[in-house]
Amino acid sequence: MKSTLTFASMLLPIVLCRSILLVGSTTTLLADGTISVDCSSNQGAFPYYNHYVSTIRSATGSTDDQLMKNVGVHLERTFYDMGIVCTSEGTYEWHALATGAEGPADTKYWGSDNLLDNIIAQGAQPWIDLVGIPSWLRDGTTGLPTNWTKYETMIRDILRHLKSRYPQMVYVGLLNEWSNYDGCIHHSLSSYETLYQHTANALAAVNATLSGVPLLKIGGPNESNDEYTLNLFLSWCHDNSIPIGFVSYHLYRDNISDITSTVNTVQRYMKNYGYGNLPQLIGECGLHNSASTTYTASDLAKQAAFEAASWRAYMDTGLGEQVKPMIFAENGYDGLHNLSVLVPDEADRKEGQVFPRYNGYKMMSMMRSHRISSTSNNNGIYSIASSDSTGVAVLFINYSSSAQNAYINVNNLPSAFHSENIHYDRYLVDGTHSNYAYSQSNQGLQKVEDSSLSSGSSKSLTINMAAYATSLIVLTP
Repeated sequence: MKSTLTFASMLLPIVLCRSILLVGSTTTLLADGTISVDCSSNQGAFPYYNHYVSTIRSATGSTDDQLMKNVGVHLERTFYDMGIVCTSEGTYEWHALATGAEGPADTKYWGSDNLLDNIIAQGAQPWIDLVGIPSWLRDGTTGLPTNWTKYETMIRDILRHLKSRYPQMVYVGLLNEWSNYDGCIHHSLSSYETLYQHTANALAAVNATLSGVPLLKIGGPNESNDEYTLNLFLSWCHDNSIPIGFVSYHLYRDNISDITSTVNTVQRYMKNYGYGNLPQLIGECGLHNSASTTYTASDLAKQAAFEAASWRAYMDTGLGEQVKPMIFAENGYDGLHNLSVLVPDEADRKEGQVFPRYNGYKMMSMMRSHRISSTSNNNGIYSIASSDSTGVAVLFINYSSSAQNAYINVNNLPSAFHSENIHYDRYLVDGTHSNYAYSQSNQGLQKVEDSSLSSGSSKSLTINMAAYATSLIVLTP
């Protein structure tokens, strides 16, 4: 894009947004955090982790559905409650509404076709975790089915129905953090394995009848922060030739570095048993012990910053989208307001309301198709960079409790940047930008800079970032 703007003429709006452009500068700065981007270092296809999210209830309406479609969500993990849809042997209520702890049935679809229909409306496919063994089939002491033949028949009926209604659905998990929740507190690993085996039997029988659609895949163990149990489960699958099509678990952490090490540990276990090429489906992930019934602007900014920094941690495993992290949750519920991507009903019943985590998804969806090298010398500042023929995009995060300067050096820009002025945009999420709790009128993703830079093969920027800030710069020729 050609422009006659001089550096002096473009400086005013940039200073107002607390950043300083050092065009072609070689000045050495005492950096709070220096980010170095090498546009010539193509690291392969960009892993768009905005493709994935976890939810346990439907969005408010079609406007919210479109919001999720706009950020490119492809796969959504949710519960499918056997106890809700199968009220007695051979009787199914596919559109049953949840009641009780999950909230009023008229506003919170949960655990049946209603929620899966909502996922389809968002342009995604459902990954279901089968939960809630029906009371008519459940042993009151062990929590396991009292009759395995009846259990497998029920599973076959459910899966046949689901493949008929959602033919592209692939992933089927079993239970949810079964050692603590889902009414399965009496379940040992051996009990889970027995239930898994019978579920796998029923799934295989359904797959044998399918034609022209993807086959169903079963996986587990769906525990949270428990790599030890996961390893034992994989060993059991291997030693007993039990089908497994993906490995699933939940990952809540306080430290970003723990994410990379945990995923690498799981991958090592998978390779040990010959499962190294299977997907890692992380059914829930996020900031550990951070759920709150209330929210503040700083709290929501921290959630968004952790989300974006965690995406860098997943990239550092080198597994790309073989790892599929499902941020919890698209639509929060009682007790988990601040974990929501969309604004939950309890905070605002109007459609089209978003929390900062949604704006993180929006920025991730704006990344370019190839990942390029991006490094930081500060453990509190993280960066993700991308490039293609349309431009260069750099996402950077201050995941710390104090303001920091980010000194960004973008080197080896493509040749298209060398001869014409460069268009520069910057977007920002922090405690006072793109933040529902600070300003409902400015809750969407805010562009804080829009200017023109002189041509060149490299650019340097200095940006002051508030605590728990997430920002995206986009350079286009």
